[in-house]
Amino acid sequence: MIWHTRSTRPAAVSDPKAVRRRAAVLGDVAAEGATGAFRVLRRAAAHDPEVCDIRVAALVRAVPGMGVVDAHDVMIRAGIREGRVLGELGVPERIALSRLIMRRHRLNRMLRQPA
Repeated sequence: MIWHTRSTRPAAVSDPKAVRRRAAVLGDVAAEGATGAFRVLRRAAAHDPEVCDIRVAALVRAVPGMGVVDAHDVMIRAGIREGRVLGELGVPERIALSRLIMRRHRLNRMLRQPA
């Protein structure tokens, strides 16, 4: 389901149970890293209502090692506006986002290794 305006979004966006479910999904991403982010992107592609209303910026920031500036850079490079939700992404945007998250994840991993 694609939402074009705030007025057409379902009431579940502000539902406390939905908020807790989204927090649990983002917590899983924080624990699993880039793999968890890819899993959530696949669920959004399958139109899973539990993840379709998660903001893309929140998903990217949930990846360990991804700060606010890194997340903003990834979203700009993927061509995704700051306020978009996962359910609004098309195939090219999901592919670009996946590639950029993986690239940033590998870079962060290389930088953390002792010299």
